[in-house]
Amino acid sequence: MVGAAPVSAPKSDRLLALLLDHDGTLVDSESAHHLLWNEVLAPFGASITALEYERDYAGLPALDNGAQAVARFGLRATAQDLAQAKFAATRAYLQDKAFPLMPGVAAALAHWRSRFRLGVVTGARSFAVQNSLQKHGLAEGFECVVSADDVARTKPDPACYRLALQRMALQPENVLAIEDTAHGVDAATSAGLRCIAIPTALSAQHDFSRACVVLPSMASAVDWIDREVLSRG
Repeated sequence: MVGAAPVSAPKSDRLLALLLDHDGTLVDSESAHHLLWNEVLAPFGASITALEYERDYAGLPALDNGAQAVARFGLRATAQDLAQAKFAATRAYLQDKAFPLMPGVAAALAHWRSRFRLGVVTGARSFAVQNSLQKHGLAEGFECVVSADDVARTKPDPACYRLALQRMALQPENVLAIEDTAHGVDAATSAGLRCIAIPTALSAQHDFSRACVVLPSMASAVDWIDREVLSRG
């Protein structure tokens, strides 16, 4: 993992909101997505290893993942075909369950809810995000959700973050993003936001040099914001 030295945090009177990624940041879903992609690829006699998923698929939208699979395996299918199959597989998987929350997320959101405006900015489809928020009782805590359904191009394109800023009537310097992949960090920083990176096992080798700080857990993000931001107000 390529780390980054912390930079000066914004003054507390300027930090108004936190925008959090969904998969791998709010919820522990990437291992399930890996399994679901292999379910989609099985009829073609293809599969991807955990290392391949980590390197080429994690943090990217399903259409990009589909294009990667078509090119990698020479499949007689389109990227759109595979993305639609993955959409159906994910919807079936979530019909009676939710992805579990990442460690420390519930406590972090409880801590931040009275201090900051909160939003979700994700490359996931809206139904998956709403499933997580509703089944974990978190929906009322987020005033804005931007998903892959809201933009033509999602992460690492910054359009999703720009749309969140527009919907919340905020400037980039007033917002801090939290992401778990380099694609997410690139999207946030390209939109002008500072971004905390919290790598997972699947993204530990990503290049996080554009993050303002790389932290080991959501609990450490709470401590960092309290120390580097709120205490300097």
